[in-house]
Amino acid sequence: MDALRAGYRHLDSARIYGSEASCGQAIQRSGLSREDIFVTSKVFRARYAETKEAIDAGLGESGLGYFDLYLIHAPYGGPEKRKGSWRAMVEAKRDGKIKSLGVSNYGTHHLEETLAYIAELESEFGKGNGGEISVGQWELHPWLARPDIVSWCQSHDVAIRAYCPLIRGQRFNEPILRPLTEKYNKNPAQVLLR
Repeated sequence: MDALRAGYRHLDSARIYGSEASCGQAIQRSGLSREDIFVTSKVFRARYAETKEAIDAGLGESGLGYFDLYLIHAPYGGPEKRKGSWRAMVEAKRDGKIKSLGVSNYGTHHLEETLAYIAELESEFGKGNGGEISVGQWELHPWLARPDIVSWCQSHDVAIRAYCPLIRGQRFNEPILRPLTEKYNKNPAQVLLR
């Protein structure tokens, strides 16, 4: 709740973090409107039925009504599990439980695989019914720039969301940052975020 008081309007949660319920409670106690807070959650190593269950459990525990963004947390488990998870997420979006779909920690071959799933679902259920990769989340910072991922996302109109852009504070004293912090009169965290 302190984060919401400080002005945060995006909460990142996941089943594996055990944080969905506390995010929902914080929003309810904050006095802010649900529509003013963007909530992301993720499913980890799941299949179709497990993903459906995870979405419903997360919504039930949090009392949120919907997730703004739902991600497959990582490409673990093989193609069939990823395909099942994607299908469950597409169905949840259709049912109003999720507003946007995405992936996290995927390589470009996983992204291409997901495009194939989308095409497969569209051939079965009609154009626009396969979902779309709206957002991709990766660890990104100057020491892990991932140009292949960034290029793929830009060419497919997928929003990129970085996690650990501050590198957990482990590189604030890097010599390459010092001239930039002085030039722009910013601290290392501000430079890294930019």
